[in-house]
Amino acid sequence: MIRIAVALIALLAITDNGTAQLLDPSGLPPSWRMKIERTSKVPPKLSGQATLRFLDLDICFDGGSHGARFRRHDGGSLFLFFPHPGYWSEKAKTQSIQPVAVQVKRGEDDVLVEIDQKSALEKRIVELLTLDLRNGNHDPDDTKTLTRIRDCVRDRRPLKEIDKLIDPDTGELKLEEDQVEPGNPFQ
Repeated sequence: MIRIAVALIALLAITDNGTAQLLDPSGLPPSWRMKIERTSKVPPKLSGQATLRFLDLDICFDGGSHGARFRRHDGGSLFLFFPHPGYWSEKAKTQSIQPVAVQVKRGEDDVLVEIDQKSALEKRIVELLTLDLRNGNHDPDDTKTLTRIRDCVRDRRPLKEIDKLIDPDTGELKLEEDQVEPGNPFQ
């Protein structure tokens, strides 16, 4: 999970500012550049009789982004990425629109593919998550988490874990407050 998180952080860090709802926090050297795409099309691996099985939702070590892992019917995996507000476009921040992306492998390259809102792909993922809720035999906690993930993909309201990181006045990522008491700590 950590390797995936590092790859996703690097991917997001080099996006163009005009790329849908994702923002370029920039600053990474050119050698870290990875491809970012957007799509609305359903890939063959998620078409027809495809299924997904929810595995977990975990934090990515970048200050608050989250990732949901799923097992596909063919033994492959799907990683849904929910970036924290530090990666969101201004529109996403002001309208509180949660960007959602998937990580794919193309040859040797990792590619982050942002899912267009109201697209065929978004609808298909919501269908697959709904089927997993119906057929998955998940424990109550996983059922609640999977329901929140599905609703976030469908409605683009931030996951509660990410929503708590948003400054309600600015829409920006809240900065952690310094927990050290003022004064000389060595006295």
